[in-house]
Amino acid sequence: MPSEVKKFKARCMRILPTMENFTWQNEPLNDHHWQQLYDLFSEHQKKKLTSSRLIHLLSVVLDTDFDAVNSQLQRKNSDREVKQNQVEPTEKPLTRKKRRVEKEHDQEKENQDPQRKLITDTSSLTPAKKSKLEKHVRITTLTPSSPAKGYEGVPTMQTPKNTKVREVYRQKVVQGTSVSTVSLFKPCTPVKQEGRIKVSQKVKFKEVKEQLPGLMATKLKPQEFEVSLQDIHKAGGHKRRFGQNGLTGASCRKVFAAHEVDTIIKVKGSDYHWSHIRGLCIGGQHTAAHLMPATAASNYDTLNLIENFIIDKLTEKRAHSIDHIRVKVTPVYSSDSEAIIPEVIQFELDWEEIDNKQELTQQSELVFISPRSYQQLTTGARTAIHTLREMKISTEAASDSLSDELSENCTEESEEKTELSGSSLKM
Repeated sequence: MPSEVKKFKARCMRILPTMENFTWQNEPLNDHHWQQLYDLFSEHQKKKLTSSRLIHLLSVVLDTDFDAVNSQLQRKNSDREVKQNQVEPTEKPLTRKKRRVEKEHDQEKENQDPQRKLITDTSSLTPAKKSKLEKHVRITTLTPSSPAKGYEGVPTMQTPKNTKVREVYRQKVVQGTSVSTVSLFKPCTPVKQEGRIKVSQKVKFKEVKEQLPGLMATKLKPQEFEVSLQDIHKAGGHKRRFGQNGLTGASCRKVFAAHEVDTIIKVKGSDYHWSHIRGLCIGGQHTAAHLMPATAASNYDTLNLIENFIIDKLTEKRAHSIDHIRVKVTPVYSSDSEAIIPEVIQFELDWEEIDNKQELTQQSELVFISPRSYQQLTTGARTAIHTLREMKISTEAASDSLSDELSENCTEESEEKTELSGSSLKM
């Protein structure tokens, strides 16, 4: 073990004496662990080492959470401890504090803005879906289009007036032999101050690091995980012991500025948020390795469309509860740039439901969020997505059947009236 690592180890022992007998998975910390701890602390470029930060660094090295390491450090020698009667704690009711979302001003105006209204192809909709969506979505004919610049890997189409639109949401529902697939699109957000930022393609990560030497953030790889009700309960008691700026070594706004973006500076709040690849409220880890730079608008869209939806789906009272939801998160970066701000964050959700009729439904969703956009999805757009999520194939089929029946009745009544009219003319 190098001398500087030995000194660091001794320093850690003084700060946390319980580390001397610390074991993880019945094994003590080895030289490799101590080297990783030393390297990680050195990268953060912080002189002060507190017990909380030490536990955090140890949780990163061991790839676990803060509470698990803290609990292990506080564990006493059970052989020497006086035995006490253990009282099983009663399960607390699940409470969830949702982050406050900024109030949207002039919501009706935003909902009617053609640049922000969702669009769908008329051929993919049944009569029931059309009647439910037409208030919030523009229904038209869409044709294939060339890829949209700034939206790497996102399917694009174009309207009859050649407006290029990018996919925002895709739903696929399979029930028996019935398959329903619907996609919602949105006009590509223009590059402007209140629209979408433009990241220089010439930016070099080395230059970003020179401006922000303490920066810990890098390009993130895709991550797959399952979220269960147990994960939601467990996440409810977790606290953020460190701010994102302290973990990543820089504010998110400064990261955008280092990418040659004319950033917006506010007296209160920020238009730039560090975004978790897996939200803390659904079991994610609060470490630099799980954070990526994004706009506040995209972070709120992730909260509303992904995290809150998963929590609501797993906690809702139903005869057959959903066991888990499989999630895959893919940050998509510019293929010809070293920028660490993703062009798109792609979320894939997949789960199974059993309804009251004992019918199994397989559901999957694909959501594309732009971490470079200042524009949050409007309330109308979110309502459209919520409407699709609430519609079931059986309900839809019944609605369409009723619609067809009413149509047939109207046709028959019309024919009867025509016959009566004809006979009266003859008389």
